[in-house]
Amino acid sequence: MTYENGQLAIVAPNSTLSDILHAVHNQTGANMPGANERVVSSFGPGPARDVLTSLLNGSHFNYVMVGSVADPNAVAQVILTPRAGGETPPTVQAGQAAGLPIRPRVAPQPYPQPQVQNQMPVEEPGSSDGMEEEDASQDTNVDNGVDQGAPEPGQGTEGQNPNQPVVKTPEQLLQELQRQQQMVQQQQQQQRSGQQQQQPQAVTPTPPPDSRPQPR
Repeated sequence: MTYENGQLAIVAPNSTLSDILHAVHNQTGANMPGANERVVSSFGPGPARDVLTSLLNGSHFNYVMVGSVADPNAVAQVILTPRAGGETPPTVQAGQAAGLPIRPRVAPQPYPQPQVQNQMPVEEPGSSDGMEEEDASQDTNVDNGVDQGAPEPGQGTEGQNPNQPVVKTPEQLLQELQRQQQMVQQQQQQQRSGQQQQQPQAVTPTPPPDSRPQPR
């Protein structure tokens, strides 16, 4: 690693990221965190901020670099946070001078494409005439008082399911109850008349004739 005239160069044949950042700290004086990730590449020479950006972009860490007030291209501190996985989020750099607000890099958003409104289908001339004739025939049926959906008299029970129970009117239920009461009364009368015939009739004894002589 070399750092001359503000130009940083890193050559890492097989080094850990922690060793590289530690060497950067020794050369530049910037505060660097530790990381055990291995690096096999070379970066620079160039400004320390650009070289560290190239180095950390290929790592598994999100980073924030804090610039120096004395040198805009220098780096005063680097903060690393482990990535949660998945797609690499955009890197975030601090301002060139210490104390400036951090401005994240925002990926350009594609322009929204104009939406094409659905056009109303064009009706053919023949179809509209047919619909008008059909509506006119329906209106004629309604005016004549003909209800095509209503059953004609005498046809209401033909389409019924034979297994479906028949709903009785209150008059039919009353007549059925009266017939049941009459049947019960007839049975009770028959039972009473049978019991009377089976009972033995009482026989009144006849007194014997008087054999005493009657006075004359």
